Amino acid sequence: MVDHRRWQVPSHRQINKYTDKNLIKYQRYLHWINQIDPIRLKFADECHFAPKDYRARKAIAPKRNPAVLLHRGQLPKPCNITLLTNLAGPHTFGVVMREQSNTQLDFFAFVEEMVTLGFLVWGDVLVVDNATVHVSKRYWRQIEDYLLGCGVMIVTLPTYSPELNPCELVFARVKGYMRSECASFYDPTIGRSMSPPFKEMLGAALSAISFEELDAYYRHCRNPTSV
Repeated sequence: MVDHRRWQVPSHRQINKYTDKNLIKYQRYLHWINQIDPIRLKFADECHFAPKDYRARKAIAPKRNPAVLLHRGQLPKPCNITLLTNLAGPHTFGVVMREQSNTQLDFFAFVEEMVTLGFLVWGDVLVVDNATVHVSKRYWRQIEDYLLGCGVMIVTLPTYSPELNPCELVFARVKGYMRSECASFYDPTIGRSMSPPFKEMLGAALSAISFEELDAYYRHCRNPTSV
């Protein structure tokens, strides 16, 4: 019998995620976070949006006529959004959109804005990943001290563990919503998609995520199926 299996070189993400130290942190993190009131848990993350993410993949056209999508949506150039999830209400999401890439200073400004708007309040716990934009040596101490002064604790996820952040599920849902909406706006008479502006669709996509869905995302990330 011929064995067709081949040894594969693990990626740096796999190597760094499955170290003994990080696995211990993973286990301790799950134990710790399940002791925290979900109302007090706030998660933050960034997402990049490119025109291809906003383009419909399918469209309806007359039989034996190609459905040609000439229009690629109302997103002239890539942009980034920073998102904060919130089960405390009345609003479930805090969002800031930028055309340029996010920097450490931008994240600091985002945190300040979320405090000002009341998304982050005394007793909250803000959870972020280990991306440089969040944990840079230059601004981490300043952000941590600022939040502590507001009564908010900031915590980092274990290395390379996006499955523990509900923001990732929100981003996937938003992009899927946008693609399906682009398809529904297809006009066969002119052969292109007349989709609404990006900001409008982003707001509609986030509004389509109910409190119950976000709560389910939280429960999934606090109790992942594979640990």
